[in-house]
Amino acid sequence: MFQLLSEKGGTIFMHRSITTQDFDVVFRQLKPAILDLREDAALLPNALQIPATELPSRLGELDKDTTYFVLSYSGRKAAVITEFLAEQGYDAVLVIGGAYSWQRYAA
Repeated sequence: MFQLLSEKGGTIFMHRSITTQDFDVVFRQLKPAILDLREDAALLPNALQIPATELPSRLGELDKDTTYFVLSYSGRKAAVITEFLAEQGYDAVLVIGGAYSWQRYAA
């Protein structure tokens, strides 16, 4: 895992991240906690599915002692949410490329 810099609207975010290849290994071997931000997506094993738009009002469903691997479809929303979670004191790791990239890799 490493620090990823992304830029959105002139703001630079820094957060922990993992490649889809490394995440696939973690997913298969460790069964990590996944925060799936996609709406209308099939639920992944060990995933908590909370659409990105609902997350601020549903933070109480998350445990600050758990590391969450954050997924959105392409990773854009997940990058913003990962930073938001870190600011709120949660341990969050961005899955780079999102579910789309991971599913293509794991197929």
